[in-house]
Amino acid sequence: MKKRLIIILSALLVFTLVIVAVIYYNNQNNTPQGTIRTFEKAFNRADVNAMANCLIPELKEEVNTIIKKADEAIEAPVALLLETIPFLSGILDFKAQPKVNMEILKEDIQEKEASITVKIKIDKTKISPKADINLIKIKSKWYIESIKPKLF
Repeated sequence: MKKRLIIILSALLVFTLVIVAVIYYNNQNNTPQGTIRTFEKAFNRADVNAMANCLIPELKEEVNTIIKKADEAIEAPVALLLETIPFLSGILDFKAQPKVNMEILKEDIQEKEASITVKIKIDKTKISPKADINLIKIKSKWYIESIKPKLF
């Protein structure tokens, strides 16, 4: 009886953890900050598809069209080529793609749109440009509409 209770409680715990993980994954883009973090992580992994998923549908479609044309032109998937950069830089001891960290400086969040100013810290450099990221909310998810660098 005790053994059966332990098995049932363990199963409930695992089930609860799975539910929490699914909810967390689905809620990542439910805030403007979550969308920016998702985009940042995708950039650092050189995951073009995940970056495109953070963009408004019109921009995502344009990015996918460009990727498709590039895939056809070089006869290899662009995403595959980008994914090899971290692997090659590890073997050859160079950083072909720097990591970035987006520090949120200012937020103006409305019901359906947001403007967030970030400082983009580029790994192993002294370069830290700022950028204004404009987001819009579509069906409870936030998407990047534009990223405008502030060079001066």
